Amino acid sequence: MSTNGQQDSTPTSAAKMSRRKLIASIGLTGMALATGGNVTQALGDPPQGSPGGTNNGVSGKGGTMRKRNGNRFLTATVTADTIDDLRDLAGVSDGDTVMITSGGRAGLFRWDSGDRSADCANDPLMGMYVPLNGNNGSGGAFIRILDSEITPQMFGASGDGTGDDSGAINAFFAAINTFGLRSGKCVGHFRVGAPLVAQLGAYKGLTMDATFTSSFADEGYMLSITNSYRLNIVGKLALIGNGSTIATRTNGKGLLLDGVFQGSITKIDVRQFQHNGIEIRNNTGFSSFLRIGEVLTYLCGSAKVTGSNGISANWSNRIDAGGSSLPNQRSTITVDTLPPILDITDYVSINGNPYAVTNVDRSAMTLSVYPWIDIGLNAGTLDYFVGSGIFIRGGDSSGVSFGTLNTSACGIGANIWALYPGEVQYFSNESCGIGYILGRAPDFATVGGGIGTHYCENCAVNFLKASVYGQGSFRIDSTVDQAQGSKHRALSPRDTMGAFSERYLLMSGLRMGAAYGYETEAMQSASAPAGFSTLLLRLGGGGYPVHSIRKDSATIRLQDVSGLRTGFGHNQMFLYASGTSATGAPAGTLTFQPQDSGYTVNGSGAAAFSNLAGPTMFHCYLSGTAWVVQQAGGPVFKAVQAVTSVSVAAGDSHTVDVSVSGAAMGDFTQSSYSVHIEKLLMSSAVSAPGTVRLSFYNPSSSAVTLPAGTAHIRISR
Repeated sequence: MSTNGQQDSTPTSAAKMSRRKLIASIGLTGMALATGGNVTQALGDPPQGSPGGTNNGVSGKGGTMRKRNGNRFLTATVTADTIDDLRDLAGVSDGDTVMITSGGRAGLFRWDSGDRSADCANDPLMGMYVPLNGNNGSGGAFIRILDSEITPQMFGASGDGTGDDSGAINAFFAAINTFGLRSGKCVGHFRVGAPLVAQLGAYKGLTMDATFTSSFADEGYMLSITNSYRLNIVGKLALIGNGSTIATRTNGKGLLLDGVFQGSITKIDVRQFQHNGIEIRNNTGFSSFLRIGEVLTYLCGSAKVTGSNGISANWSNRIDAGGSSLPNQRSTITVDTLPPILDITDYVSINGNPYAVTNVDRSAMTLSVYPWIDIGLNAGTLDYFVGSGIFIRGGDSSGVSFGTLNTSACGIGANIWALYPGEVQYFSNESCGIGYILGRAPDFATVGGGIGTHYCENCAVNFLKASVYGQGSFRIDSTVDQAQGSKHRALSPRDTMGAFSERYLLMSGLRMGAAYGYETEAMQSASAPAGFSTLLLRLGGGGYPVHSIRKDSATIRLQDVSGLRTGFGHNQMFLYASGTSATGAPAGTLTFQPQDSGYTVNGSGAAAFSNLAGPTMFHCYLSGTAWVVQQAGGPVFKAVQAVTSVSVAAGDSHTVDVSVSGAAMGDFTQSSYSVHIEKLLMSSAVSAPGTVRLSFYNPSSSAVTLPAGTAHIRISR
């Protein structure tokens, strides 16, 4: 023990009395007298209302204090090594000050003889209020004089990645709210052996460069920040759970932000959790808005894709419920494996298609999923897409704005169940089961929001629209798929033939900008019946949407939804169709049909297009109840016709009529023949709608034999 920085030099007895015993035996005043009564002038007053403020009858700040005693002033600054030394003091009176010098708990304390039992009860780790040994604070306490922000180290945290700092961290968070502090500072690597809870109150600020590493097992949240209106966190907050694989992880979820709105967070880094890395709930009120500059989530949940680790199961005993083409349909299956933290926010993949989990019965080992499973499948294997890098939920969890959102090796990158999903300037998802889910399956859509740049690599599904209803003007400005083969998809109920009744819904109210490497299509099945190839295009979503399909044969059912609440727009769209033929064209027939009774397509019940010469753009628009579908330029279609051998007289012609669906008067035609036709001139023209006439003319003076061969016809307009 020393006063004014002078070390004790008086020899002790042979027993070497300890400093704590010395302090206790002669008291604080005695210590000041033993050093010759050295005094130091006060430097000023602490803030009103803060611990140690002038309303407590004591003035001073920094490293010195002075005590009022009538007209006399007696000042003395005594140093002590630890909080335990401080608690051993005797003979203290109002205004006496002591400087703790060692470790993170160092600081200046002032004695207040009033009843501080309530404050001491709220501060059991004595970061702010320190009673004497054997007293609960009713006889007074030392109060920390703050000349800067409080820290977890003041409550005993080491901040060096060793031990268990959870108690000190929780005490730090509690003190900010309980004692009405506006800010705190949390810097260090903290190993924690229990969940952390921060209920900070309104208008608070945290300066952070903190990494919290778990040393405990719990399926709940590692850190919960709740009821913290206008919270601003400057710096990095990192949470690291236990276990690098899904089988070895012992922490359920990472960070919960519940009721945190109109605030901002600079950076969040969350890794290695069984389920969700970050959850944002109840972010509502006062035109709510939460800004997060940068988010990184890694190994949160399970997805069995390359670069990640996942959980599979065998399933059987399929039972279907609900109605055809209705969102109430479910398939219930029995499984042999259930992840411990699987819930109804998760998905499974069966036969390459994603399905929303709608119910989990652990006692019966069953799952219910939406929509119905592929027709004809009654048993097999499935992969779980469990947990999300970030999950946002709430009827009005509005306006969450991300600068950069990076999700890697998660079950689902971003799972958005919020009415207002907010904005992501740059979104990158790698090795996730599903990159981004918009809306809750089957019937909760979102309003507004969008993604600036969406980069995808090695995900089973890049983007999934989960609701059957049209999204309210969600947009993706630009997309890049490194693998050039992943999909944007939409969930919708099936009909009794296994077809998705509303299966192509990157549709109403959802716009995509420039894309690289994408096939934007709905779910497919390797073993689907013919009826499976039915698409539904719904208009009225705003703008001039362009959709892309890659199918050899399909029935496209056109529906007008301009009267529904799906946004205002034009009743027209463009459909870009490609297939597996050598030229990239659909190898079969594309048939356009009206979805609504009383509507026609090109004057009849359907319009069919086949023999396409290459990938083709179709323009579909509505005039009253009449649909018009026409090819919008470029290669149109082609035809192949076998021709038998025939003799063509001098000056005569031989004609062959070829049926070509979609050919119209005035179309340009080109034709060729598979073998050499000496002295004969070949030509072609559309002679009637749907018919191309080939002509072989003999201009010579003698008969010429037309050899058997194959005529190739190409039509464009």
